[in-house]
Amino acid sequence: MLWRTWREAFEDLRRGPVLEELGHAVQRSHLWRIAEHLDGARLQRVEDDELLDPDLFMGGVADRAAPLFLGRYSTDGLEYALGRYGLWQRLAERARGALSIGIDGLGDSVQTLRIGDGGEQPLVELRAGLVSGDLDGPGGLPLTERPWLSIEWLCLQDPHRAFRADRRPLPGQDHPGLGVGREVMELLLIMGWRLGCAGLIGHPAWFHNAVMYRIHYRFLDPAEEGRMLALLRAWQESGLSLAAFSWAMDRGRVVDEARTPTAWKPGLMVAPLAEEGEFQDAAWDDAVERARSQRFDVLAD
Repeated sequence: MLWRTWREAFEDLRRGPVLEELGHAVQRSHLWRIAEHLDGARLQRVEDDELLDPDLFMGGVADRAAPLFLGRYSTDGLEYALGRYGLWQRLAERARGALSIGIDGLGDSVQTLRIGDGGEQPLVELRAGLVSGDLDGPGGLPLTERPWLSIEWLCLQDPHRAFRADRRPLPGQDHPGLGVGREVMELLLIMGWRLGCAGLIGHPAWFHNAVMYRIHYRFLDPAEEGRMLALLRAWQESGLSLAAFSWAMDRGRVVDEARTPTAWKPGLMVAPLAEEGEFQDAAWDDAVERARSQRFDVLAD
């Protein structure tokens, strides 16, 4: 039952003419095959073998006190992995200088990973942390022995490039993207798998974020999941681009049946990686179906 509703919704997305860019599921096998053959020891390796304070760890081996992201990945290990995935090379093509990786917040519940080229703004910024599986939610996320990987913030941008005249920015977007969002979303799942997580948690700040997350994630709250399906239907019926619809919602032009503006309400989106992380059941499905029956329209600009 877990994947039935997800597959159905994904196929609905792929059939929509405005969503053709999401039909890329074949990438999964390629990236996961690479992940399965990575050298796990190299992911933690530090080239200069400098030993630091063991308290900097969030898990991992205690005899190597290197600055490890989420207790598993050193900066050298991340460069090695991204190189094997082909992502490091793609980032280098957009960079104006040598790429470097920085990790902030070691020992904190949420850590920040940045990849930059010496400029004022990074190309990649990821804030993530490991949380216990006892989150409260109407969807009934189960208590799990494994942690969850919570993606608090993700920014993929090319600060050196201007937006094309025919490509308007999305809400909250200061610079054009890097064209690697699909791969990064998949690699975050791989990261959760390697960390032994029950699943991943996303926090979509805008409607378009939730659209991109939907390839792997669903809202924990069935009312929010149903509402999202109703909004997706309104988007498809509008014929607008993703940017145009997201801006319409941001500016209060997406209205419900009472003609009341519909504000975006970000909730938790969840992508289970293990059976214990499953949260769908018949009651969840029924609540989704009830919520998806609501109707939304887009007012003229």
